[in-house]
This record gives sequence, structure tokens and C-alpha cells, in this order.
Amino acid sequence: MKSETNKIFLISAKEKYDVEFLKMKQIIKSNNVKVSILCFNKYLEEYVKGIGEYKVIGQFHSACDSHNLYLCDGILFVQPFLGGPNAAGIMEELAALGIEYFIAVGSACKADKLFDSSKLLIASSAVRGDGCGYYYLPKRKKAQTNEEVNGIMVKTFSDLQIEYEFGNVFTTDAYYRESIKLIDKMVKKGVKALDMECSTWCLVAEALNVKFGQFFYFSDFKIDNTWGKITFNEKLKKQMHVTKIAHTIAKNIINLS
Repeated sequence: MKSETNKIFLISAKEKYDVEFLKMKQIIKSNNVKVSILCFNKYLEEYVKGIGEYKVIGQFHSACDSHNLYLCDGILFVQPFLGGPNAAGIMEELAALGIEYFIAVGSACKADKLFDSSKLLIASSAVRGDGCGYYYLPKRKKAQTNEEVNGIMVKTFSDLQIEYEFGNVFTTDAYYRESIKLIDKMVKKGVKALDMECSTWCLVAEALNVKFGQFFYFSDFKIDNTWGKITFNEKLKKQMHVTKIAHTIAKNIINLS
């Protein structure tokens, strides 16, 4: 046994021994669950109910709230919290539970006005504008999604006849400090959209040796020097649509792995 002085990190998700965590770990193991969908869908439980029988195996906690973890159809469905630290925390804990594949899906802000927003965007890589990722891998490391997961996404989209493009995203921890000048600079470098978690998840996944991919729809957009967003009903409709797509991708991963 390693002595406390030889520990690399003060706190690790692998060292969680509370009763709830160990119970979840046993459920994941006994059901051979390897895939999780990280889905930014406020009504995720409604979608899961529509699939069929499911169980809430536990909760993921932030400083001020908690979200259920739903096990259904051999997949762990999770609604994450916003931002890099929360994104890192949930991936750390799910990986410690035994999850090996992660599919993230949510909305992004379209930065490149030439990108066709009727298409979905598969993140090929992310510019590191977050802070949390630097605690996982050094600055020289590029934040990239997993090729195997991306390949399964492409096959799924093709089978479903869904239009998509690969692209680079810019991940920032800031809600309100996305300057017009900085966004324009990123677009010139090939960035298609802005988000708040992708680069963090890419780096955490590489550090933990798990596989991660993410795709986006667009809920808001930058055109010239103005900002706009889609209506609530449009967003709700798209949330359910992309959740269904992510579910199909997860099933394909299960069948191919």
C-alpha cells in the first residue's frame, strides 16, 4: 500500500469510499455499463422515461445542486452542470465508476457566420480558453476528441441521414467576457463555435485514458457585433432531437465495442 506521502494528488475520485458511491459502482459493474451520455437537457428524465424501464442509481453533486444519474438501455444518462470544473468533476467520478466512453451533447454559440447552422457540429478539437484543463495536461497539449468515438458519430449521422460538419470550438469559462475581438480572432483561426466544457473534457479524458466525443446544435449566435438566440420552444425541440441522436450513438458504441 502506498503511503500518504507518496500520493500524487490530495483528492482522487478513485478514492471515494462513501456508501452511495460504492453502491453506484457495483450497479455499473453488475450491469456492464461502459457508455455515458453527458446531455445538457433540462428535461432529460422525460426523454429517459420515453425509452422504457430505467433506474436512478445515484446523484452527481455540485456546490449548490444535484442531478440524477439515470441507467437505461445499458447507458448512463447524466445532465452535467455548466463550466470546466463541474465538467471535469463529473467525468472523474464517472470514470472512477467504470465508464469508458463519453458522448457529450448540448448547445453552442455559432461564431463563424458562414457555418450552416442547420447542420450539427462534431468537435474535432477545442482551443483551450478554460482554466481547469491546465490541471490535467500541460499547455503544449492540444485538446482533441477521440477518433474512435468520432468515427461512430459519423456512421450514426450517415445512417440517420443527418447533416454535419467537423470543426474546432473555443472553450471559455466566462459567461460574459467573450469579447468581439477575441471571437473574431478565433474565427480567423478556424473556430466554428463557442462552448464552456469541450476542451476540459478532452484533456480530462486523455489524462484518465477514457474516450470522449462531443457534438453540438446552435442555441445562440454572433453575427458581426451582435448576439442573438433561438426561442425556448426551438431549443427544447432541438434538445430532444440531439438527445435521441446521442442515444443512438451510444447504442452503436455498445454494439461495436
